[in-house]
Amino acid sequence: MLHHVLKYAEKRGLATESGFTERPLKWLIAFDDKGENPEVIPLGDDKKGQPQYSPHAGTKAQAKDGAHFLVDKLSTVTLYQGTDVLMSITPKFKTFVELLQRASSTMPILSTAAQALDRSDNRAVICKKLKQMKAKKGDFAAVRIGAVNLVDMPDWHDWWRNEFMKQRSSPIKQNSKNKKDKKPKVRCLITGDLVDPVERHEDKVRGLKGVGGRGGDSLISFDKDAFCSYGLKKAFNAATSQETAKTYVTALNDLIDKHKVSLGNAYIVYWFKQAIEGTEDDPLAWMQVSGEKEFADAMFEAKKTLDSLSTGEKPNLLNNEFYAMLVSGSSGRVMVRDWHEGSFKDLVLSLQTWYDDLAITTIGSDKLAKWSNFERIITAVLPLRKSNQDYIDWIKPIGSYSRAFWRAAICREPFPQAILGRIVPLLAPHIVSLAEEERKRFSGGSQEYPALLSLLYRRMALIKAYFIRKGGNHGMETYLNPDHPHPAYHCGRLLAVLARLQRDALGNVGAGVVQRYYSAASQTPGLVLGRLVRNAQNHLGKPEMRGKTAGIEDWLKEIHGKLKDNMPSTLTLEEQSLFALGYYQQLAKLN
Repeated sequence: MLHHVLKYAEKRGLATESGFTERPLKWLIAFDDKGENPEVIPLGDDKKGQPQYSPHAGTKAQAKDGAHFLVDKLSTVTLYQGTDVLMSITPKFKTFVELLQRASSTMPILSTAAQALDRSDNRAVICKKLKQMKAKKGDFAAVRIGAVNLVDMPDWHDWWRNEFMKQRSSPIKQNSKNKKDKKPKVRCLITGDLVDPVERHEDKVRGLKGVGGRGGDSLISFDKDAFCSYGLKKAFNAATSQETAKTYVTALNDLIDKHKVSLGNAYIVYWFKQAIEGTEDDPLAWMQVSGEKEFADAMFEAKKTLDSLSTGEKPNLLNNEFYAMLVSGSSGRVMVRDWHEGSFKDLVLSLQTWYDDLAITTIGSDKLAKWSNFERIITAVLPLRKSNQDYIDWIKPIGSYSRAFWRAAICREPFPQAILGRIVPLLAPHIVSLAEEERKRFSGGSQEYPALLSLLYRRMALIKAYFIRKGGNHGMETYLNPDHPHPAYHCGRLLAVLARLQRDALGNVGAGVVQRYYSAASQTPGLVLGRLVRNAQNHLGKPEMRGKTAGIEDWLKEIHGKLKDNMPSTLTLEEQSLFALGYYQQLAKLN
């Protein structure tokens, strides 16, 4: 797996030199040529800042008196703590300024920067401006003197390389009584080369904060004795060189930044053996689209790509391969939940199947429901998010299903039955709420109706896809299937027809058949539907209803012909989902 990650970095020419990293630079602390008249300049966008290749001191910077060179957090560079109050000098600030002074022997302008930051009047002005601009103390900042952005200059590079070499980790320690034993080379876990192993992997994987990470997480970490073997300490248990450790972290950071699909509380990071430029031929980029036009464009590109693979028009795609990791963060560690590699053609076919299996009709037309991106489909198994609920807390229950959803999409694997255990209990209150909102819509408008309807589309699509992937005589169709083999499906259809009959007979009543009986009918149809059918005869027998109910009577006869005397007394979990799908598809046909 990590071998392919290294190949990705090599082919894309990613920077991998130890002692350097790319950071999101958000602020430039600017002075004039004399180190006076301080200004604060924001960089990049509000969220990420501007990518900046800069020095990285590794774990040394985490010490109480540790600091990075040239670029560090505002709390280190300016002593800013989120207020305009001037804070006292800290050991980290002292180290940052000291590094500037020491490097000024190579690059004299750094002395001006050190003196400018050391002046309390300058820092007071800077902190006041940062407070006004709502800066965060953890944002990264650099210094500019006159027109010179110090971090962009090449003059300091060699000085920093020498400085970083002095700070490198201590050599490997073996349990040997001979203290004079020379440090041995060992096999790198990733490359297989003989290397001088690094004790700590100081560079961190960024970008996992939204999926349980801390914003700086370790993939290889041995911080407990129980994780170690053969007397080896820390990362020596999975030996790699400093350069290799740096390379795989740089590659993962690039993948998370540029090639990820959100999967609830995890990310899919993916890449191709032969790089694909743009999104036209990138199948996994299609999974992130939403909306009718975007989906139509994605389907057009999918068909075009499949055609080009069949005709040999794009041989580079035909022979291409893809790699994908399902990752999240936990307690400062990178969790790799799944790894998959396969052919490009098989990936395109799998995603085309995914789209087809999830296709579902809409209520009120013959059109298909608008496509939702991957994350919205997965979160359809959750209750509605509360207004004050944190997103991370809301999606926590998805954790055990994220891998199953992913494998269903790219490997055409079945869905676990557990997703029905999530969806089915939500359907009764959902459908009842939708019926109530529809009633409000006819009597003056409903703001909730579109969102509830969109969510219902996704839940019905998942139920349909579940049975298709399960196999057998599933009878799953995008539209209503009058010949479905299971009576539970026709029981749901029957309730939809009875609800329509009531609306035609009585108009927009308060609590109708659906609001009163859906929950009970979906679990015990034999006890509920027979009584409702008998009551329906009262409406069908009225003279004023004869012209209105001809179509309804035909539906009732057709459904009765399918059920005969086989109306089940109780329904299992799977059968309740079939009841819901039958109700929905019949409702879509009636409207």
